[in-house]
Amino acid sequence: ATCRQRSVRHLFSQSHLPKSAVRSIGNRIILWRRSIAVVTTTDALLVLLTERRTANMRSRTPFVHIIESPAPKDLVEDRCEGRILCEALSIAGIQHVYSLAVNRDMFVYSITNRLLDAVMKSQSAPILHVSAHGNLEGIALTSGEEITWIQLADLVRPMANALEGNLIVCLSACSGAAGCRMAMEPGNGHTFGVLVGNTTGVSWADAAVAYVAFYHRLFRGSSVSEATDA
Repeated sequence: ATCRQRSVRHLFSQSHLPKSAVRSIGNRIILWRRSIAVVTTTDALLVLLTERRTANMRSRTPFVHIIESPAPKDLVEDRCEGRILCEALSIAGIQHVYSLAVNRDMFVYSITNRLLDAVMKSQSAPILHVSAHGNLEGIALTSGEEITWIQLADLVRPMANALEGNLIVCLSACSGAAGCRMAMEPGNGHTFGVLVGNTTGVSWADAAVAYVAFYHRLFRGSSVSEATDA
């Protein structure tokens, strides 16, 4: 199915996304959208809603929240896609936050407390970018620990609910598109509005170049669909 055209700012101004639109691009990037009616929040995110900041967040240009957990050898050899992405975003003047999460505790902290702090400071909506090794079951952390799609769904659900389902999640990992399973897991509310990820394996260099081009086009006003053609 063809995705409707919208800029990155316009995407966050919408309360509802198409129920199902999947697009595969060059067998590398898949775009998945899903809308779920039930909305629940954690106490911290409920504060954002009751203070009516959510509407203001959607009217502002979002920032990219990068969480990276490279393999030990990649970390030693300074082969980190997230850091390369940060340099490119800085040059382009795109607001971003970077977290190096080498184990489960650091990953959970980065995607919960640190993400919420970044939202509060910027008063804008995040685009969640996770860079790690992955497979059909989930992602692997530097420590060797794994985060399954079920576990990741539970972690992203509070922010996705606060944004009424309009959360963009980019999974820069092998088989990252398998993260669409998050939308199929039982739970109250949303897990994402748009998912961008690789349908198969992807090299470190290809992922780095692809996402630099993706964000460059996205923040220049292209729709998510157009940006994935980069």
